[in-house]
Amino acid sequence: AATFIQSRARGMMDRGRYVRERAAVISAQMAARRWLLRRKWSTLEAARLAAQAAAAEAAAARVKAEESAREHAATFIQSRIRGSAARQNYSTLRAAVVSVQMCAR
Repeated sequence: AATFIQSRARGMMDRGRYVRERAAVISAQMAARRWLLRRKWSTLEAARLAAQAAAAEAAAARVKAEESAREHAATFIQSRIRGSAARQNYSTLRAAVVSVQMCAR
């Protein structure tokens, strides 16, 4: 009878120890998983912020390129008009010189 009682008592103690150890392991696993998720989240957050900064930089570059294109377009138009005026002036002067040369000959 004493052996039976001892085996029952040991079984209860072992089951109690098992439950406590299991709870401790589960708690440690939760802490480790939480730490891993926080680390992964911070990495993803840093990547998101970097992508957001890159997108803002690209948008600023696009705006700058559009401004440059507008400025270049204005310069292009101005140069064409000045070139046309210069060619017209040259043609007028050339015609006058040819006319003077024809009168001199």
